[in-house]
Amino acid sequence: MTTTTTIAIIGKTPLAQTLSKGGYRILLFGGECKEGELMDCPIEASWEADIIVLAAQPEEMAEKIRAVAVQKIVLSNGSLETWQTLLPHSKVVAFSNLSPAQRVINISGDDGEALYTTAELLRSVGFFPDIQLKRNRL
Repeated sequence: MTTTTTIAIIGKTPLAQTLSKGGYRILLFGGECKEGELMDCPIEASWEADIIVLAAQPEEMAEKIRAVAVQKIVLSNGSLETWQTLLPHSKVVAFSNLSPAQRVINISGDDGEALYTTAELLRSVGFFPDIQLKRNRL
């Protein structure tokens, strides 16, 4: 028996529509997508998720989900170091250069397993991840 990966998408991102085509269970808070379950609360969406895509109000949203994002992959646009500070117990993967037209996406993080999982997720929906493994945090 296989388990479907659950992805919480917090905020608006072009990645939502793309991931919905990958056969994943999509939980949406504050975003739009033809496929996926609308959630009333970012904490509930993050609690149920295996992977969290964070695209809304970084500091405010990180504060809300911090307790339920422990040891989960959190994929977000922006500075890896900033996200690691905001979510110190999560497996943060930062991405850049994301657009529906551009299929190459840069991802970086300091957790090799999280990077591998994220790369496989992105490949499954047609992206070509360029991976950068950063040094571990002290």
